[in-house]
Amino acid sequence: MKLLFSYNIEKDIENFLVATKSMNNPRPTKFQSLYQEKFGQDFEVVKIKNFIEDYIKEKDFNFEEKIEVIKTNWLSIEKDFFKNYA
Repeated sequence: MKLLFSYNIEKDIENFLVATKSMNNPRPTKFQSLYQEKFGQDFEVVKIKNFIEDYIKEKDFNFEEKIEVIKTNWLSIEKDFFKNYA
């Protein structure tokens, strides 16, 4: 089995929306709170996408770099994981 590490903004938006309906923790996350400060309680897909894109630019987040770190970390445990959990 091979894992693919990638970023998909559509999945990020979907996860953001799912998290807003959390039953386990009704309090907003820090990220949701930042969104609410800017847009209020109105969770619209277009606004969420703009918010995420602006956040990524503001933080100068490098997905390729982060994905490589995750891949490297995964490779260090991959064999043990599949040996124990597959």
